[in-house]
Amino acid sequence: MGRVLNFGKNVLVGNDTKMQGLMAKLEKLTKSEGRLVGAETLVETKNTGKGVQAIQGSMTEQKAAMNQQTTAMAALQVSAHEVRTTYIIGRETHTECVSNLRASCKCRARWKR
Repeated sequence: MGRVLNFGKNVLVGNDTKMQGLMAKLEKLTKSEGRLVGAETLVETKNTGKGVQAIQGSMTEQKAAMNQQTTAMAALQVSAHEVRTTYIIGRETHTECVSNLRASCKCRARWKR
């Protein structure tokens, strides 16, 4: 490949020193541009990595909050079960108390069977 490029340069440029100087300058600028593109790519890659880390931290916080909510919901379900169980046991053993609750309750629809 290198021989083909050299041959092409010799055909286009020939022995013209001014043209060879311009070609050398163009090659230098092209290499410099390549290095600049590499540096900019590195900067953008690092910025993207920082953004991903920020999102990951936010997701971890949300997961922890969801776990707390799940634990709280489980505790409420246990409490609701205890209330139901207490009400059922109370209904069987304390029918007089349940009658008093029915009489004092403003929402009588709740006590219908």
